[in-house]
Amino acid sequence: MVVATSGTPDPTKALLDRVGVLDMLNGIVTGDDVEESKPDPDIVGAALQKLGLPAEDVHMLGDTPNHVEAARRAGVGPLAVRTGGWSDEGLKGAVRIFDSPADRLTHYAEIFGRH
Repeated sequence: MVVATSGTPDPTKALLDRVGVLDMLNGIVTGDDVEESKPDPDIVGAALQKLGLPAEDVHMLGDTPNHVEAARRAGVGPLAVRTGGWSDEGLKGAVRIFDSPADRLTHYAEIFGRH
């Protein structure tokens, strides 16, 4: 799992550490690592490089139309959550739209075929 954010490294790492997930990640890609921000797919491509996986084997979870577009442009399957305040129409193009991150976890096996 890689976090891809247009934010800067230090606050991103501090936030991820504070919520207790920093050690669960395979990497972090920030706006400092790429030329263009989402919806440009640069940041998704950088995340794919950190993962070492082909785009067709990866899903991206986001909560804005820019996340959905960046994922699609990079060839990654976009998953969306409604936490960003966007309507389902605004998240159009996502493979699936969830009510919350917890809702997405509830359906993990259904999406990925495993627990």
